[in-house]
Amino acid sequence: ADEWEVCEERAATLSFEPEHGDVSSSYRSEMGLLDFKEEVVANKIHVGSSDTQAASLVGGTYVRQRCRGTTVFGALWKREAAGGSEAMWLFVNPDVDRTGPDHLVFGTTPTYRDGRAFHVAELRLRPNQPVLEWLHALGQAALTDGKVVDAPATLLEWRRAPAVKLLEEKSGLAVEQRAASAGPPTFVVSGLSGGTMSKLRQHASGGRLAILAAASSAAERRLAEALAAPLLRFGFAQLSGVAGLGEDAALWGKCEVSAPCRPPEVWDGRRRVYDTEQSNAYERAMNARPQAWEVRLSDEGQATNCVEVAPRVEVAAHQAAERLLRGRNLDAGATAALQVDWHVGTRL
Repeated sequence: ADEWEVCEERAATLSFEPEHGDVSSSYRSEMGLLDFKEEVVANKIHVGSSDTQAASLVGGTYVRQRCRGTTVFGALWKREAAGGSEAMWLFVNPDVDRTGPDHLVFGTTPTYRDGRAFHVAELRLRPNQPVLEWLHALGQAALTDGKVVDAPATLLEWRRAPAVKLLEEKSGLAVEQRAASAGPPTFVVSGLSGGTMSKLRQHASGGRLAILAAASSAAERRLAEALAAPLLRFGFAQLSGVAGLGEDAALWGKCEVSAPCRPPEVWDGRRRVYDTEQSNAYERAMNARPQAWEVRLSDEGQATNCVEVAPRVEVAAHQAAERLLRGRNLDAGATAALQVDWHVGTRL
């Protein structure tokens, strides 16, 4: 049966000795690049190492394969079978995004689909020495004296991992739903630690916390995300209804507190201008809008640390209606006939 394996990396030095005089045209030469028309690469490379384990893993004689177009730069060498040794390949593993260097790797399979899981060793060439230049230098050594070229490498030793256990962290947090006489219910998050409540109270005003407001600090946002986690695990599938307007309440989208209206456009010939004072007042009103979620903290003297989270449907409804009606020039009857449905979902 298949088992999990983990990779342990170890540094080693490999030696590459090209067969003297046995060369073939390089990829750049085969592509017809005039500056590289004389460039060659070694056809047969003897790989060894003073490291016993490295020599046993990748040591041997590698012969360049004739196939083209299936591997990057046509650079594919296969180890000659000797004494029942495992099949081994030397090829280029490219950086697909072209944002980093390519790598020469040894692998038990030459296909890229298998990925790094079948790599045995990777050469660690200098940043200023691309793979093609290194192969060119090895080809030049095959043409001249066939001297040995050393290169640092990383051996990839794949070992069976210990038993993997998936642990689920159990939190003491709990969410309770309290029904309201009208409108959406209130959600109570209990089981919060004393330290968390102390931090929440630092950012609260009158026992209420403004989360994810326009002027919220980074600390408030982090606390809001931590508070939202148990709520996101709570089921909201059946929480929906129709929003209602109270007596003497402004029509949907017409509440200057929840949904301030933009200042009107003024045209000066062909140029559109805005009144500076009106624009500043509009910005202040936008920053002062009430939040769509009301968060109330339990008193410091209470035995249970809890936070009440209540959706304020009328705030979100006014803001949504204002965006919907903006620029449509509807009459009062059409505006009064607007109906707003609400639904509490997991996108808090």
